[in-house]
Amino acid sequence: MNNNARTPAAERMRPMLMTALSACIGLLPAAISSGIGSQVQRPLATVVVGGMFIGPIILLVLVPALQTIFLRAITPTIPPPAPELPLEVDT
Repeated sequence: MNNNARTPAAERMRPMLMTALSACIGLLPAAISSGIGSQVQRPLATVVVGGMFIGPIILLVLVPALQTIFLRAITPTIPPPAPELPLEVDT
């Protein structure tokens, strides 16, 4: 990965991981519950906790890597400047 993709990912890593971690900690009791109503809460909490763990990993690792791969393939080429033609002067 080049520096253009690595720097923004490093800057966003801490806020994204803290947000995901706080949501996972909050939903962890619902994900491992076994009491009344857990048949409804447990699957939903499990999906949300799994998504909160996988989402930041995809955004911080996979997206910058794919971005460098695809942007390298479509780098624009600048055409050479057109030659200047001599000016004709009518006398």
